[in-house]
Amino acid sequence: MTSVMMKKNFGEFQTRLQEISLPKGITAIFYGESGTGKIETAYQIAKKTGRDILMIELSQLKSKWFGESEKQVKGIFDAYRRIFDNYKVKPILFINEADGMFSKRMEITGRKSSTDQTMNTIQNIILQELENFEGILFATTNLTENLDSAFERGFLFKVEFKNPVPEVRGKIWKSKLPELTPTHLKNLSSKYQLSGGEIENVARKYMIEKVIERKKLSLARLMEFCELEKPFQKQNRIGFHN
Repeated sequence: MTSVMMKKNFGEFQTRLQEISLPKGITAIFYGESGTGKIETAYQIAKKTGRDILMIELSQLKSKWFGESEKQVKGIFDAYRRIFDNYKVKPILFINEADGMFSKRMEITGRKSSTDQTMNTIQNIILQELENFEGILFATTNLTENLDSAFERGFLFKVEFKNPVPEVRGKIWKSKLPELTPTHLKNLSSKYQLSGGEIENVARKYMIEKVIERKKLSLARLMEFCELEKPFQKQNRIGFHN
């Protein structure tokens, strides 16, 4: 996907697709738990390919005025098309946290609320835009089971983001807290199945205590922070060995 998006390849790619009557757009959905690197990946791809990002939070477009949400969603794609047509290096439209918008559509039977009808209308707008999309679109969602099948078909690339394996977690721990010993890194990374974002949270809490309260490294305290990152999941307690 990244190689196709390079400036030297993108125009030729779109021309060839158009010649064989295929949609010209590149659409990708990044899905998985929070903190697994979906947003960071989008930014890194944009940086590598030299493209700007137009980020949209669909969850913030739900208007209390009936009909306004639909206009705003349609307006996003209209605005992107104008930018796309006027930029030599085509930007990326990035729809972040689109969970509610990509969920299964409701069957409107009998008396349904205007909210349900509005949501279905918004989803239909997005699906239509995906079908005719000619630019570059990334979307993120935490949904893994409730994604509407029509949205699955609407994205060319579907990329799952899983929690890092222990070896990668160890590297993340080391990058955030260089003073950790190899044994400590092994214990933390193998016993606490945290995402990169959650490891960063633990490291930040640790740094607050270190800087503000002038406390030294306490592995017991780090372990407490790890457990607090997963308050609804049972974590195995473990002692640390020097």
